[in-house]
Amino acid sequence: MNASGRSASPAVPTPSKRSGHAARRTGFPSCTMCTTVHDRRLPGRGLTPMTLDAAPHLHPAVLSPRPQPGRHRRDLHQSSRAFVLLTCIVATLALMLSLPAGLQAAEATVIVPFGGGILRDDAQTVAAAAARIEALRLSTASLGRDSAALFSAETPARLLSLTAATFEAHTTATSVVGYPPEVGVAVNIRTTPRGGDAATALRAALRAPEKLELREGILLHTRENLLEARQLALDAARHRQKAGTESESPYDRRFAALARTLRSLDTLERALSYLDGVWRHPIILAADMRQVVEASPEMPLGWTFLGEALLQLDRPQDAVEALDRALALPDAPVRTRLARGIANLRLDLTALAVDDLSRVLREAPRLAPAWRARGAARMMRREYGPMCEDFIQACNLGDCEGLASARDAGHCLAPARPQTVKADD
Repeated sequence: MNASGRSASPAVPTPSKRSGHAARRTGFPSCTMCTTVHDRRLPGRGLTPMTLDAAPHLHPAVLSPRPQPGRHRRDLHQSSRAFVLLTCIVATLALMLSLPAGLQAAEATVIVPFGGGILRDDAQTVAAAAARIEALRLSTASLGRDSAALFSAETPARLLSLTAATFEAHTTATSVVGYPPEVGVAVNIRTTPRGGDAATALRAALRAPEKLELREGILLHTRENLLEARQLALDAARHRQKAGTESESPYDRRFAALARTLRSLDTLERALSYLDGVWRHPIILAADMRQVVEASPEMPLGWTFLGEALLQLDRPQDAVEALDRALALPDAPVRTRLARGIANLRLDLTALAVDDLSRVLREAPRLAPAWRARGAARMMRREYGPMCEDFIQACNLGDCEGLASARDAGHCLAPARPQTVKADD
């Protein structure tokens, strides 16, 4: 940080003539700032130590120039400039852009090799996801200087989620780089403030903690998949170097599956723009989520969003079927069981509704909609005493609609006695 109080720009290495030439070929201006950085696990000269433990966010390395046509290729374990010796996922140094309120956007380029059984589209999906994560991580540094963001972000993962809610990513360039068999796809991503105003977008994100939590989980899964894809792309490139350019490798199918998962995760995150207490555009959401569950049926969040959309479309039986699929998978969120409880309530299956909602309240006792929904189920069962307790608890948490309806019907009129209401009452 300099004397003016603003963050200093990142140190930029002096570009060599070769790195500048590589930038002109690839069409990425930020590549003019590049110097070669290798993963220390790879053979070659002048290696810079770099581990995933030190950089779980996919530490940025930069692209070295491709070999000139006709140049004699050296053995893989002797050349430090061969494309496959590079870290599979490569990002340029950030081009930081000044924004109002001290917040900054960033730009990053990521390159993923392809060929053989690894399709260019799949490699491009991985490159775009990795470039977005890297650009968001670079923007996170400026967001972390905001006192409100720093106070609200309890963990680095939550801060990254807050950054993703404040900035949106745009693909500015895509290009194929290198020569076969050392060929890859490069994707450049630039982040910009949502709505054109970073400060306003930040305040809006802070007012929606539910969306922040959902986005945090999606980004966590994205990063986990990227780490695996990075290693698979590297292993597949080594295999092609040994076995031939067009030969398939044992890593190709898994890489394709990871690319499908990353596309599904991107769809899930984009769907959060429809969430505003309830889902806006549930018809569009249901169509998008059907594509997600077809491509990635192992994702509980896809089934959950589908079930919630169907519930809003007044299709509770179809919603229950989708939510059952979600709850059969590990790591289903609490909102899945809440939605199924409400769907069962719509189907007049009050005993099942009370069971689901009681389990929700044991996990999340401050979830006002669950108290109100269980109160409604108990009203249908004519259990008026427990009903009033649930409605009063919901009202204490800010949701008084159920209590008002009960009083309109002549119930819960006596002042509530001070007591502790248990979730499993």
